[in-house]
This record gives sequence, structure tokens and C-alpha cells, in this order.
Amino acid sequence: GKPDLVFPKYRAIIQVHGCFWHRHGCSKTTNPASNSEFWQMKFARNVDRDREVECRLRELGWRVGNIGRFGPYVNHDGKFKSIPKSDSVFDIDLTRAVDLLAQANSGPAPIRELGEHPTAGGAIAIYSGRYGPYVQHGKIRATLSKSQEPETLTLEEALELIAAKAAKEAPEKKTAAKKPAAKKAPAKKTAVKKTAVKKTSAKTAKSATKKTG
Repeated sequence: GKPDLVFPKYRAIIQVHGCFWHRHGCSKTTNPASNSEFWQMKFARNVDRDREVECRLRELGWRVGNIGRFGPYVNHDGKFKSIPKSDSVFDIDLTRAVDLLAQANSGPAPIRELGEHPTAGGAIAIYSGRYGPYVQHGKIRATLSKSQEPETLTLEEALELIAAKAAKEAPEKKTAAKKPAAKKAPAKKTAVKKTAVKKTSAKTAKSATKKTG
């Protein structure tokens, strides 16, 4: 088939590879539940064909980039790594691709490293996230505002963002004093007056019936 996107000016080709058919190794790749042997053979042929096409294009002097579900990525021997937004798919070279693949199991690559935290220690860096760039120190992540650019953010500004986020995430202490439990008043026993039941003797004598002679 033909390449998905061709940029003759840059001698670059972009292949759009879906997770299902091209099996580039991400966690979203699924397998059919039935007829697994057939599908595995079909997927293997697709992967082999993609490699052959890419090798042939590179031999002809073209640079080849792959775009998956989450954007462009580099791939080697079943290991893949997304290319950060700070990198251009047209300028990335073999050295940079190897660096990215080395980070495949060690977390995302930072956009910029700002240095060490002056008091707490540990690296402070800017990363590209799903909701925009953010600065991270340890487990604290603070998103940059729309007016802040990753390329110009200073260490001091990053420290302010981190401190504000840490204060926001700190658990709030309950300062309200506990109210003493109200004492229950003893229940008053109400005397139950027993109503005297007058026993009426049953009349056993029946009225004499006057016999008429």
C-alpha cells in the first residue's frame, strides 16, 4: 500500500498505525477471543510487512515516523515510546530515538529539567501531560497556567507552583472542638393507677315465674 502521509520537502513519511492491526505494543492492544491462531498469524504478517516497508523506505533515504492512538512514537523489537511534543518527528534522529526507547520502562521524558529543589532535594522538571504541561517534584504535580510557557518557566516560578499544590493537597485538620455529650435526664416513672374493679356478683337467682293455677 501507499504511505499515509508524505512530506517530500523533509524526505519524511508518516505511517498511521492503529493498535489492533499493527500491534505496536501499547496496553490498549486487544486480541479477539475466538480463532486466536488465525488472528495471531495475521497480526504477525502485518508486523513483518510494516518492518519490511520501513526498512525499504529508509534504504531509499526516507525518514519514517509512526503515529498510533496516542500520537507519534518510536518502536523497536516490540518496545515503543511516545515522542514528546517538544520533539519534531521530522528532526528526530537515531540517537534521540535510542534515548526515548531507553525510557520506555522508566517513565515519561521531561520537556525541561529545572534543577534540584533548594531545600527538599530531588529533581524538578517539566513534563507534557494529558491536560497540558506540568511541573513535578517527587509525587507533586502542578499544571502550568495558560500564561506560562514550558520554555521560559523559571525554577522560582516552578517552586511557587509546587508549594501551592502541596498546600492544596495537604489534609485539612479539624479544629472544631467536640461538643460534650448531653446527659440524658432520668426517665420519670409514671405511677399507674389501678382502677378498682368492682366485682358484680352474678345474679344467679332467676326471677320466680308466677305460676298461674
